[in-house]
Amino acid sequence: MKGQVLVFLGIAFLSIAFSRLETRSPTPYTLPDVGEIGDLNIPSDNPMTVEGVRLGQLLFYETLLSADGSYSCGSCHKQEFSFSDGLPRAVGYRGDTLERNTMTLVNLAWQSEFFWDGRVKSLEALIEIPVTDPREMGQDTARLVELLQDHPHYPRYFSEVFGSEKVTFKRTSQALSQFLRSIVSEGIKLPDSVLNIPPDHIEESYFVESQFLEETHRALYFRLADMCGSCHSTQVYGGTQKMFNNVNSPELPMKVPSLVNITLSGPYMHDGRLKTIEDVVEHYEKHIATLSYLNRKGNEAPKIAKLSPYDKENLPVFLKLFIDSNLMYNPAYGNPFERGRTLWPESVGSRHTLNGD
Repeated sequence: MKGQVLVFLGIAFLSIAFSRLETRSPTPYTLPDVGEIGDLNIPSDNPMTVEGVRLGQLLFYETLLSADGSYSCGSCHKQEFSFSDGLPRAVGYRGDTLERNTMTLVNLAWQSEFFWDGRVKSLEALIEIPVTDPREMGQDTARLVELLQDHPHYPRYFSEVFGSEKVTFKRTSQALSQFLRSIVSEGIKLPDSVLNIPPDHIEESYFVESQFLEETHRALYFRLADMCGSCHSTQVYGGTQKMFNNVNSPELPMKVPSLVNITLSGPYMHDGRLKTIEDVVEHYEKHIATLSYLNRKGNEAPKIAKLSPYDKENLPVFLKLFIDSNLMYNPAYGNPFERGRTLWPESVGSRHTLNGD
């Protein structure tokens, strides 16, 4: 009788332990402090967690998301191109060329409009479109859920995030959205030599005026801010991609892309028609409004309506200051199925991370 009681208590203890393991709360994920680039846009029903971001990273590079098992989100959004693809226009899993250029995926946690035309208002709603589009990934959501549910490891990961092993397309979209929001630019720091840092006892406004027309990178920075800052207006010029304009496409306003890693994400424009930064400079010279800063200050110097030869030559070089190599090399954003990592745990219940921690 005593032995039976001990066995019963042991079974009860194990049941409670496993129950607690299954209901363990996910770990909150904290985004880095990147300064003032707008309000975070994270739905209340999909808070970011360490486990959710990890699952989303797996799914982002998972080829089961395409109809023939050959294509993942990462096939178009390549880390080495700042999550673009280096092509004029995106190419689907069957080789179909799409209408628009592949956008970069940077600082999406602060955005509220997605795709070039901003037609979708949340990442969660966005996911289904490329996955099911017959020219992009061509997958059926019910089939995808079946494949993930039958997978030897994914149900466990879904359990860690959502509290049960049940796979749904909504949960799949939520995990992918968490990973996408984790891709944040935080490594850019412009050198003091280009910033508005006047010497002691010199007023800031006078310093800007005195430098504005010089052939220096600092003056180019001032001119760039005045010429381009009305559209590329957030931290590091367009960090949140919220603004739209019709310079790219007169018939339909398109999003203003971030300048983060802009020199690495060509070809340019929503249709990829401009191959190089130099082509972009030539294009926008036709649309740049007359510089207004000196005129506002009452300065008698002439207005400037065009880029100078110095600006044209140095702007492509200057824009390299906006390179954030962390986005391209951080394994937290990379393909977990590559680089020789042990992806899946030896046992279903083991704890691990994908970043070698």
